[in-house]
Amino acid sequence: MRDSILYLNMVEIWEETGQYHNAITEGAIRPPLLLYSIKSLMKYGFSSEIAGRSLSLFLGSMIPVLGYCVALMVFKKRQIAFISAITFLFHPTLINYAIQPLRENYYLFFVGLVLIAFIKGIKTNGNWIWLICGMLLGLAVNSRYEALELFILIPALMVFLLHRRRFSGKSIFRRVTVFFVGCIASCFVMLSLIDYDVSAIVYLLHYKDKIVQEYDYRDFIEDYPEVSQ
Repeated sequence: MRDSILYLNMVEIWEETGQYHNAITEGAIRPPLLLYSIKSLMKYGFSSEIAGRSLSLFLGSMIPVLGYCVALMVFKKRQIAFISAITFLFHPTLINYAIQPLRENYYLFFVGLVLIAFIKGIKTNGNWIWLICGMLLGLAVNSRYEALELFILIPALMVFLLHRRRFSGKSIFRRVTVFFVGCIASCFVMLSLIDYDVSAIVYLLHYKDKIVQEYDYRDFIEDYPEVSQ
């Protein structure tokens, strides 16, 4: 797939130059978790393609497990949970994601963990689970920017459901605050792990369309013939 070729090339540029913003200059602006994960595994001698495929295969294999857990927590019926897991396991799109170094598996994996933490938080009285929920959402955002929608949806659901459980306004505010602290902390940790050049990012945001238009994926198909199929 075209995106897979793009990500593998970006990782190799990052690895060669040691600068994250050089990678997105050559390609396009993407959340860094996928690239950072592949780059980290390359330090142990794996090629970018093997590292990317291995990580996607592992995360893809965990999605049916997460689907089972979420369905069991919501419906409390093993039959429904089992059907959910089987659906995720044999879904053609998810199978395709699992064999390609793509962001989708990272996004689905962390969103699944966010849902588990969210349900657990609604059913318990502790604050720590909301910190974990926020940190997981931060990782989801660093996988795909679409997870930003949950920054609004989850706090709104928290307020509504906790209010129905007769929690005080002060208690609800404390939990929402802990959730956002977890989100922000997770994002800052991710930024600290990469060489985040603010001036370079501002430049890229200004010239993003021009950079993407000039990027030619065909230059890299010869390097990754299996991924391009």
